[in-house]
Amino acid sequence: FASEAKAREAKVNQLITQQRLKDALAASLENPPLGTKSDQIKDQSADTCVAVLTTTKEADMKGILDSLNDDQLDTLCKYIYRYVVIGLL
Repeated sequence: FASEAKAREAKVNQLITQQRLKDALAASLENPPLGTKSDQIKDQSADTCVAVLTTTKEADMKGILDSLNDDQLDTLCKYIYRYVVIGLL
């Protein structure tokens, strides 16, 4: 899971740099580390997702969120919940 999280983070950062935020958010939600017990990997995956959200302008957020499918929205909610639970939001 660690190598997948690291590769996902690199891909997302590249997409953010290119201002392809819709693609970046979708990429951040690919293959979530559901089977790991490692909080570090879960936190890294959540951080990658939140990095896209904090980079996105409020005016663009609705369009980007509307482009997500139900599984992606579910994963997004899990990452946001993780941030709330650990007190970062």
